[in-house]
Amino acid sequence: ATLARAQQEPSDATLPNDAAPAMSEAAPSPSEAARRACGGGSTTGCFSLAVMYGSGTGVAQDKAQAAQLYQKACDGGIASACSNLGAMYAEGDGVTQDKARATRLWERACQGGSAARCTDVAAMYDDADGVEENKPKAVQLYRKACQGGHAVGCFELGSMYDDGDGVPSSRSEAARLYTQACEGGCAAGCFNVGAMYAVGQGVRQDVARAAGFYQRACDTGYAAGCFSLGSLYDEGRGVTQDEALAAQLYQKGCAGGIEQACRSAARQRLTTP
Repeated sequence: ATLARAQQEPSDATLPNDAAPAMSEAAPSPSEAARRACGGGSTTGCFSLAVMYGSGTGVAQDKAQAAQLYQKACDGGIASACSNLGAMYAEGDGVTQDKARATRLWERACQGGSAARCTDVAAMYDDADGVEENKPKAVQLYRKACQGGHAVGCFELGSMYDDGDGVPSSRSEAARLYTQACEGGCAAGCFNVGAMYAVGQGVRQDVARAAGFYQRACDTGYAAGCFSLGSLYDEGRGVTQDEALAAQLYQKGCAGGIEQACRSAARQRLTTP
């Protein structure tokens, strides 16, 4: 009953001090919250703060401070921090360029579950980029990347089998890996396995299947795929001959920088009535 009466009575414009509701403390800004978390030992907080300093989000941009915080988070087991810091050292972004250090950081990121960084560090060992060439290690890391779902890792490993570079040459294994890369969205993988089906290299020749792979490569902007598919339509190999479609595909290939596609397009214009 007392509560009901209190609700019905008009309220005062101001309340006595002892009746005033307690004011809650203002929530800290994202940067301040991350700073406090990092200071309290949270590696996630350090990583978040590093991202803010690196991009200048909510704080003045400070790449050197970002690098220090990424190192702290990396040492705390955050693979993304190792990855980002490695990129800074690889590019000399806010720190002195040091590809050997980038390699070590990306290896830590790879071991922490970053399949993309497995590919990156494999490429450094493959190309002797900042580290001593080590083909067996490159193969191992490309394989790890591929098994982790990174399509480019599958493609690069396929290239090594295709060329017999660091592994015994195996065109069939190359074709399998190129197919896996293609299924993962790597247009170069689609093109390469298409070329293998076109001539029967490492697989049984199947020009119709080659056309399908070339189409997938072309659809994702891979100009060589457009040119090769255009050639098939021009000649009627594996597909129904269609010179008009061939012309369109040649133009796509030409626009993508394939000189042979430009020549084929010009030749077709001269021979078309």
